[in-house]
Amino acid sequence: DKTLVVAKGVNAVLNLNGKTITNKENNDLTDVIVVEEGATLEINGPGNITAVSGNNGYPVFVWGTLIINGGVITSGVDENGKANAGVYVKGTGKAYIKGGEYHSEGIFTLNKYDTHRAQTVIEVTGGTFYNWNPADNEAEGEGTNFVVDGYVVEESTDAEGNTIYVVKEDK
Repeated sequence: DKTLVVAKGVNAVLNLNGKTITNKENNDLTDVIVVEEGATLEINGPGNITAVSGNNGYPVFVWGTLIINGGVITSGVDENGKANAGVYVKGTGKAYIKGGEYHSEGIFTLNKYDTHRAQTVIEVTGGTFYNWNPADNEAEGEGTNFVVDGYVVEESTDAEGNTIYVVKEDK
């Protein structure tokens, strides 16, 4: 019913421990997790963080610092059928994607708030992304690349026809 908030000044580790954290459909503007400015959250899996379709919230909304090492982040579309990002970064927020699995019904699995693009940070050094390439997408305009130098994206297709992008260290 309510957003899980990591408040300013708090450094937290969330071990999903196989559990699912989700918001409710038609629960306007309810993000699943918010990391406030001046806070840090590290997420470890396995487990799920899900923002359901029909909702205007994000799985993880970041103003502070976010580190994702594992877990499954899933985002549906908003009440108007438009894209909701899985991880949405705003202000001086920083998101370090080191692992995890990402599913989004929209076109922005990772995204920066438009008016804060120059201040925000999204760095990808790991993770598995379904139907969305973190090295070549349109989140911040055509050809957006969130993958850090020294890392590569390997592309494959699963039995259901999904294109899977896995970020790995370049050897």
